[in-house]
Amino acid sequence: MKTNLIIIFFSILLFTACNNEAKSSYEEIKLTYNSIVNQNPSPEALSLLISQIDSHVSKFPSFEFNSELEEMKSSILMLIERTIFESIEEKFNSAQSESFQDYESAVKKYNEIRYELKEYISNAQSTDNYEKANNYLATIENLLQNIESEKSEFDNVIYSNDIELIEGFLINYPYSVMKNTLIDKIDELVFTEFMNDFNNSPNTINELNNCVSDAKSCLNKLKNIDAKSKISELISNLESRRQQILDMELSNGLPLLLEQMEDEAKEKAERAHSTYNVEMCVARGSNPEMTGNSGTIERQYEVNLVGSFMGVDKRTMEIVVTGRIKGDLQRGVDINITGSKVVSDKKTYSVF
Repeated sequence: MKTNLIIIFFSILLFTACNNEAKSSYEEIKLTYNSIVNQNPSPEALSLLISQIDSHVSKFPSFEFNSELEEMKSSILMLIERTIFESIEEKFNSAQSESFQDYESAVKKYNEIRYELKEYISNAQSTDNYEKANNYLATIENLLQNIESEKSEFDNVIYSNDIELIEGFLINYPYSVMKNTLIDKIDELVFTEFMNDFNNSPNTINELNNCVSDAKSCLNKLKNIDAKSKISELISNLESRRQQILDMELSNGLPLLLEQMEDEAKEKAERAHSTYNVEMCVARGSNPEMTGNSGTIERQYEVNLVGSFMGVDKRTMEIVVTGRIKGDLQRGVDINITGSKVVSDKKTYSVF
């Protein structure tokens, strides 16, 4: 009887110790699971956790929370499968945007992805990404199948430097593995042609607007991010020079306005005395200067005229002419005569 009690006692101790060890193992697994499952863990880390679960279940087959661990294992297997698919999908998308230098490197890359997709499809337990994987595989099979038919035309097209010929190739082979390389080639040709014709030193707002318009037109044709970035930077630099160019245009426009104002004074005098000719026209006062982007200018001119009808006559007229110069950052500079009037008109000499 005493021996039986001792056996029972040690059995209880052993069971308790075993149960405590199982509980500690379970809690450790659960803690690890909760800490990594939402942190994009690697398949290797997840596989290690599955090994821990299998080891636990094997060692403690009757532990009360083993069913929960089996559920964890199922969710981990699903997570591994999803992680593997996301990795393959990333490789596929990367290949789709890659500019391959030759068909050989393209074939090698797509064959690697093709193998991984087939492995995934044959082992997939979930239907979540199964259809997408099959679509990716079909795309790759189609790409690889078309390579032989397009390969013979590629060299003639890529070295032609003919945008229409390259675009025609892309129409014939819209899913070519060399598509991005050809798009880059088109960008290179468009960019080079644009830069060869580009006016980098516009002198007027109108010229600046034409430069910006041409740059935006080129930008819309480009696909390559680097090329688009260069054109965008060019446009930004042009736009930053608007005020500087307008100031220069205003500076050049002021003498032109003064010239027109002088012409207006002469024409005003000749209209008043059609039988006289202008002998001299002199502006009074110093030359005006521009302040700001617009201004109204008033100048008085002394106009000397000479006439020869029935002898020789000379006249002196004082004429005030008003002109306006207006600068706009978007439209440029506009100059015009706004008015003129005769202040005095005197005969200064006569011979008959």
